[in-house]
Amino acid sequence: QLAAAEARAAAAEAAAADWDSQASVFASREAHLTGLLEAAERRRIAAEADAAECRSALEGATEERTRSVVSAQLLAMSEAGLRSSLAAAEASWSAAAAEVESLGASLRQEAARAAELEAARVSLMGEVAQAQQALTSATEQHAREME
Repeated sequence: QLAAAEARAAAAEAAAADWDSQASVFASREAHLTGLLEAAERRRIAAEADAAECRSALEGATEERTRSVVSAQLLAMSEAGLRSSLAAAEASWSAAAAEVESLGASLRQEAARAAELEAARVSLMGEVAQAQQALTSATEQHAREME
């Protein structure tokens, strides 16, 4: 009975150590995803600023074009380039926003998994405590029987 209690206690402690190891891995993944999410958010903000700058330049170029017939052809070429730059900046912003959303979803999944691991760890710690108590009781009983 003592050996069985010791074996159960050892198994419960090993399972708790394994869960602690998995929780550490998930915490590391969560930190990594948080870093990726922050970097993607910075890229999205930069792309949004680029798009705003391109829009402003496009508006300025359009106003200037209406004022000057002489430079209309040059401004049209500049406007076309700015429209292309704006389209590229908006595409970059869209891609960054999608990446932010995807990383946010991954982070939420990892957080949910970490919560599950924590609940399992708490449960295992209860089992370890019960196994240790059973071991203590069995040891005391064995000691009494030996007397």
